[in-house]
Amino acid sequence: SRDLLEDKVISMIPNTIIVGKNAPRVANTTLIAFKNISAESLVIALDIEGYEVSSGSACSSGKVSASHVLKAMGLEENIVNGAIRISLCRCLNKSEILSFCTILKKVINKLYRKKKIMS
Repeated sequence: SRDLLEDKVISMIPNTIIVGKNAPRVANTTLIAFKNISAESLVIALDIEGYEVSSGSACSSGKVSASHVLKAMGLEENIVNGAIRISLCRCLNKSEILSFCTILKKVINKLYRKKKIMS
């Protein structure tokens, strides 16, 4: 499930980084960063669409500041600020994952458009 999600997100959304992709990780969780996107705005927008994700690491839930761990890994601030954590349950099927990816792309595009208008 996680690998399918990551592969689809990378192929559908430019400027996306899978944090720790080549490191040993928990099988049901991914940390995906979107360049020049506010994780807080993304979490809210996905919540409105019916999806629960969070920003930052599991041990920093509830904090608003950018992850010092991601910064220490050498990620740029404009990437760190756009990192969301997605946890998947075993019961998800391929079509549910693809539906999420489609909504995620729509939300990301909307946030990029909004950012351009505000600039």
